[in-house]
Amino acid sequence: MKPFYCQYYVTETCNAKCNFCNIWKNPKIADYPDLETTKKYILQLKENGVKYIDFTGGEPLLRPDIFKMIDYAHDLGIKCLMTTNTLLFPKRFHEMNIENVYSLAFSIDSIIKEEHEANRGVNGIWNTLMESIKICKDNNIDFNLLFTLTRKNINELPQLYDFCRKNKIKLSLNFCFDYQNSFGDQIPPIEKLKQVKKYLYKRGVIFNVGYIDFVINGGNNINKSLCGALKYNIAVDSYGKVFYPCYHNKMYRISFEEFFSNCSNFQVKSGSYEFCKGCAIGCYFNFSLWKKYPISSILSGLKFLVTKNFE
Repeated sequence: MKPFYCQYYVTETCNAKCNFCNIWKNPKIADYPDLETTKKYILQLKENGVKYIDFTGGEPLLRPDIFKMIDYAHDLGIKCLMTTNTLLFPKRFHEMNIENVYSLAFSIDSIIKEEHEANRGVNGIWNTLMESIKICKDNNIDFNLLFTLTRKNINELPQLYDFCRKNKIKLSLNFCFDYQNSFGDQIPPIEKLKQVKKYLYKRGVIFNVGYIDFVINGGNNINKSLCGALKYNIAVDSYGKVFYPCYHNKMYRISFEEFFSNCSNFQVKSGSYEFCKGCAIGCYFNFSLWKKYPISSILSGLKFLVTKNFE
C-alpha cells in the first residue's frame, strides 16, 4: 500500500506564533529548494500514487513560488489543499488560480479579535483574516474557516457558528492535540468534546465525529493501532524527504526513492512506538477511524461530500 495523501511542509518557518504550535520557533530561513527541483519532488509523489497534497508549513504563503507549485501539481491531476493564517493572503491572492485549489482554508482561533490575535501572537492578523474573507466573497472564491478547538476557545463554538451561518461560510473543526508533551493542557475536556458532536447535524460544519469517539476512548492503542502515518498519508519536507514515522515525532528523514521502493517495511511500526501511546493527532487517523467507528465516520464523510458554501 502506498499513501494517497501528502502533507507537504513547503517551509518549516512561520510568521505567526500560535499557542498550540511550536513550528514558529524554528529558525527564520529560506528552507526550500528552487522551483524546478520542487517540481521533480511533486512529480515523484504523483508517480507513486499521491492523489492529494496539503501544502502546509509553517506558513505556506512564505514560499514565493507556492502558487506555481500548486498549479504544477494541479496540472498533474493532484487535488491541492492549503491553509493559511491570512497575513499574506490579501497581498498575494491575485497570484492564485482558484480553480487549481481544491480546498482553501483560513485559520481562526477566536471570534473575539483580541483573543484571536493573542493566540496567533501577531497584531493585525484579525484584520487580514476579515480582509481575506471579504476578498473571497467579492471574488466568488470557495473557502472555509478552520477552527482549532482548545480548552480556552471551545465555548466560543456557538458564536463562531452563528457568524459563519450569517455570513454563509463553511466551518471546519480541528482539534488541539498534544505532542512532545507540549500542549496537553490545551486539549478540551471530554465533556465539552461530546457536546461538539451535535454540530455534525448543523449545516455547513465539517469535521470527523469519529475522532471525538477516538479521543474519548483514549486515543491510539499501540497494540492495535489505527495510525495511518506512512500508510494512507505521508508528511514530507521541502527537500524530498519523508518524515519517519511522522512529522510530529520525527526520528529521521527518508528519501522518496528509499521510501517508495519499500513502503511496507517502513509502515510496519506505524503507531506502535512507545511515544505513539494515546496519540490523537487527527491527520494520522482520519482515514482509518472508520474501521473502529464506522457509523460516525461514514456520516462525517457524507457530510463532507455534500457540504457546499452557503447560498
